[in-house]
Amino acid sequence: MLKGPNLYNPDGGVGTAATPEKNTERAKERWAWVLDREVAVGRMQKAERDQFTEFPKIVDSEQARSLSGQTGYLVDTAKKYVMKVTGLTGEEMARGGYQIKTTFQKPRVDALVKAVEDTRNDFLDEKARPEYDTFVQFGAASVDVKTGAIVALYGGPGMDKKYFSNNADTLGVPVGSTWKPYVLAAAMRYGTQNSHGQGISADSKYNANDLTVINNRDGKPLRDASGKPFRQKNEGPYPYGYVTLNEAMEKSINVPFAQLVFDVGHSKVREVAQSTGILKDSMNPNDDASFALGTSTPSAIRMADSYATFAASGTHRDPFSVTSVEKDGKELPGFGAPKEQRAMDNSIADNITKVLENVIDNGTGTKVRKLGFTRPAAGKTGTTDQNKSAWFVGYTPELSTSVALFRTDPNSKDKKLISMNGVGGVDSIHGGDIPAAIWTEYMKEALKGVPVKEFPEAEKIGVTADASGAPSPSPSFSPSPSPSMPSPSASSSPPVSPSPSKGGKPTCKPWELYCIPDTNGGTNSGNTNGGPGGGTGGPSGSPSGSPSGRPGRPGGTSWGTSMGTSG
Repeated sequence: MLKGPNLYNPDGGVGTAATPEKNTERAKERWAWVLDREVAVGRMQKAERDQFTEFPKIVDSEQARSLSGQTGYLVDTAKKYVMKVTGLTGEEMARGGYQIKTTFQKPRVDALVKAVEDTRNDFLDEKARPEYDTFVQFGAASVDVKTGAIVALYGGPGMDKKYFSNNADTLGVPVGSTWKPYVLAAAMRYGTQNSHGQGISADSKYNANDLTVINNRDGKPLRDASGKPFRQKNEGPYPYGYVTLNEAMEKSINVPFAQLVFDVGHSKVREVAQSTGILKDSMNPNDDASFALGTSTPSAIRMADSYATFAASGTHRDPFSVTSVEKDGKELPGFGAPKEQRAMDNSIADNITKVLENVIDNGTGTKVRKLGFTRPAAGKTGTTDQNKSAWFVGYTPELSTSVALFRTDPNSKDKKLISMNGVGGVDSIHGGDIPAAIWTEYMKEALKGVPVKEFPEAEKIGVTADASGAPSPSPSFSPSPSPSMPSPSASSSPPVSPSPSKGGKPTCKPWELYCIPDTNGGTNSGNTNGGPGGGTGGPSGSPSGSPSGRPGRPGGTSWGTSMGTSG
């Protein structure tokens, strides 16, 4: 009899130490040891032992066959939650006897599966394009905004198909530009070096030109690996000039956020992200420019739950998947809905929502509207370096849903991400493409029959504190000289001629959904390419403060109006 079968089941078990690969290797070692031991104690002749050289062919277990479709991933998610709350081990859970009630809603699970599979069937053709369309993975999760309950998830094609990794709960897939709202939220809360500690508004302007030099908090250029000033790339070369942070989010331009994260401070952004439910272990620990562009790797569940904080006007609720557990007829404690916590002031969360509504209405997320989604909605696209992952995370007042698309060989040891360039017969995939289409199809079905609800109206908050070098001073705020402020002369960026934020550009082709019109070419969707950030290096330490007890709706006063009005 094996002690601790959770660590020997070739199908995989519960916990990071019980992967199918590790379990299979342990099972093979144990198999060989037992045979050798039989010889050592005289129960088997060595000649007989020598006949057994190959590990027996593994037969699918009844359990694996019963966990078809999404069932295995739902069970896996619920078991992990029960173990987290109770402290039970995988072995104790495996003995059975537990009656577990979950938060999953079958109609919504079915709707999410259909949205993924419809898109997969239309988009991928592994027979025609085996070098591109194999190993493409989908992961998604949907969370109730009011409670934090996980109502649906998509973990993969099914454990019965030998795919045991739960893509809804996996780490290691960079979230790309879906990280930018945390940078903006931190700026709205803590301000920048140019705002003297006052939160700034999304009307603040930043240089958005491709290959702009990024300055550190001392106003000195970051350095790349060769020692030269580091220049942040956008996805395309269009010379935007100075744009508002609202437009930078709308078009998902990298340069403004790469600079903003230094002006705010990486630790402040980490604190804001963690207050919304992002786990510290999933964050990029480096204080570099790429941190602002989504090199952190939260799961789809955590991203959906985190964005639900914005939808709930700054109130965060931890995600949960189990409502009650009984053992031998006795209910175990600890399975009520997690207590809500105030993550940020309601005015900040509502202003983030307003900015992200604009992304869907006018920016990189317009496919949501083009596919006929008419409800109030806010969201953000995300695409990463070398097109290794694409995300769409969005929400309505009722549901927050994240969709991730990436490519990896599930049977490889390192699960290394592979570029998606060429997948589906297209040059590259963006978060506003396939992930947004899946999100839209699911949300239309999941919210069918639910009364339409509007987001709270966003208050005007913050001061307009333009970045150093902006072409004109802000009418609402004139910073006085300060040693901590970067001087315009410290930047190595080439001078630019300010251009209007909108208008005056040629029209794109109708099918070029993410094209930003430009006679010289170039598009933008929030790619995190651009190389090393060259920051000060090292983690900034644990976020300070508790997410509870912060001002805002309900049970607190809003400090949005006291921060000044935007210009």
